[in-house]
Amino acid sequence: ISIASTTKSFLVTHYSGCTFPCTEDEVVKNHPLQYKLYCVAIDKWISNQFPCIAIHGRCMPQSLPGPYESLGWAVTATDHTPNMVIASQSNCPPELSYHEWEAFGHVRSGHQLQWRNMMRELVTGTIALADPSVHLLFQQAAWQAEKMSDFDHRESHLDLKEVTFGEEVKNLKH
Repeated sequence: ISIASTTKSFLVTHYSGCTFPCTEDEVVKNHPLQYKLYCVAIDKWISNQFPCIAIHGRCMPQSLPGPYESLGWAVTATDHTPNMVIASQSNCPPELSYHEWEAFGHVRSGHQLQWRNMMRELVTGTIALADPSVHLLFQQAAWQAEKMSDFDHRESHLDLKEVTFGEEVKNLKH
């Protein structure tokens, strides 16, 4: 298997050579090459070269340890709303308070709010930051790689570009 172009190289066109003296425009040409994988052994183009590969599920924890186990959905997605978190309190295990349930559920509620929600939890201390499930929650929020913004950055991480947000984080009381 090799990489080949489906379009003809300029080397086999009338642009292939020039005589000196010549101008830069006569030498430097845009090339029309469009690369694809080609199997030399069978003399055929390889179809469906780059199928859509869904790895989202493989990048998420399969389950959460401890009392946060029933909040796995809050770690693996950002499309839940604060009202959904509150409405699901009937699933809160007795080991957690409703405040802990809400705080944990709200961290990833809305992909553009995750960094601010994590900062809020550092300040309020409602959830146990030393808990492995909380570590996974914060890790997933920090590693979020969904939508690109118009500014060549992930929408989930635009807060990190803001100087004021950085100053707020820096000034947190420990």
